[in-house]
Amino acid sequence: TDLTYRPPHFPRTQVACRYEGYKVAGVENSSLYTFGVRQVVTTNLALTLNYTWGQVPDFLYSMRGWQVQAALGVRFE
Repeated sequence: TDLTYRPPHFPRTQVACRYEGYKVAGVENSSLYTFGVRQVVTTNLALTLNYTWGQVPDFLYSMRGWQVQAALGVRFE
């Protein structure tokens, strides 16, 4: 489930909240919560900062914590 919001007067900024529930056979039920902010810097570059927390089994432990991402779009014609 995702919830996103663009603050007034900041058309290049997006705030997001996400809930992810996992139910895998043989593994305890898990849930992750993420809060993030995305900033579009140029038409080809966006920066994202996320923080994720929740109850997950050991093999998903690396999904928790801070994440920084830079996405660059390159067009080929």
